[in-house]
Amino acid sequence: MRIIKFVTIGLLIAGATSFSGCNKEDEAKDKDEDNPHNSDLIGSWNITSDGNVIPWGIAVDGNGNVYISELMGNRIGKYASTGTLITTWGTFGINNGQFSWPKYIAVDGDNNIYVADEKNLRIQKFNSAGLYVTKWEVDFAGTIAVDKLNKWVYTVDVSNVLQKFDLSGNFMMQWGGTGTGDGQLMLSNQNDLSNQGMNGQMAVDKAGNIYVVDNMNFRIQKFSSSGAYIMKWGSKGNGGGQFLFPCGIAIDSANGFVYVADNSTQNGEAGNIARIEKFDLMGKFIKQWIVTDDSDKSQVMALAVDKDGNVLSIRGSRVFKYAFKGIGS
Repeated sequence: MRIIKFVTIGLLIAGATSFSGCNKEDEAKDKDEDNPHNSDLIGSWNITSDGNVIPWGIAVDGNGNVYISELMGNRIGKYASTGTLITTWGTFGINNGQFSWPKYIAVDGDNNIYVADEKNLRIQKFNSAGLYVTKWEVDFAGTIAVDKLNKWVYTVDVSNVLQKFDLSGNFMMQWGGTGTGDGQLMLSNQNDLSNQGMNGQMAVDKAGNIYVVDNMNFRIQKFSSSGAYIMKWGSKGNGGGQFLFPCGIAIDSANGFVYVADNSTQNGEAGNIARIEKFDLMGKFIKQWIVTDDSDKSQVMALAVDKDGNVLSIRGSRVFKYAFKGIGS
């Protein structure tokens, strides 16, 4: 008999919602288009929503459509590449097509959408129109990635075990576990229940290798599709190639780049500095770009890369699109 533990992460009701871990509190300031740090910003748009929905995950399909998961709104929004809202689906609940804290999302080669439905302890799969396809159980799955070429789905459960499934949810294998050693993860801390589910994002390159934001270990870990540990990079700090509160990751496989979103504070406190760091596929630091300043405490968490190599991020209640080809730092 398996015992499932439900954990409520602290909510501050007085005007704002705050989460311990990778999150963002305030809506990003419209002045970002004029921020000198953001010389590579090529577009942005507001996320259409009602109230404090906490946009969390982002993914892009083969047609350039953008999908946004709303943590507190318990729905998925589909947008055109220009930011025009196409459709939404989902409400709060436990039935098929309903959600309780949908976190990260991913898209396969046929433009099906996979949602880590965290508090419902499952992955849900939808077609590109938002119609429910199937589901399968994973304990507190908050993060997810899809290997489009080889047709695998990866997620990490509450015990920091990385699990591999086929596109129908059939279990294939697992590896990892809680710890600081090579191949071990600290996306959730079982000794600190308030941090359960506070996951970092995952991504897969065109060779099928998996990259995990091992956020509580301040590093990125890289694995083969068979679960073999390949390498790691990063340490705690604010220098190039270091991390303080890393959350998002996306891969530009066509050009061989890895982008990681890092934040200087855990809960988006005043003075948070968010940046996006650029690496090659072996973890060599290339450049970084500051995407907030001292007057804007919104955190950057989820990242995605479109077919043109542009990087999309969620910050506050907006989506930002960057072409990171400038000088950076």
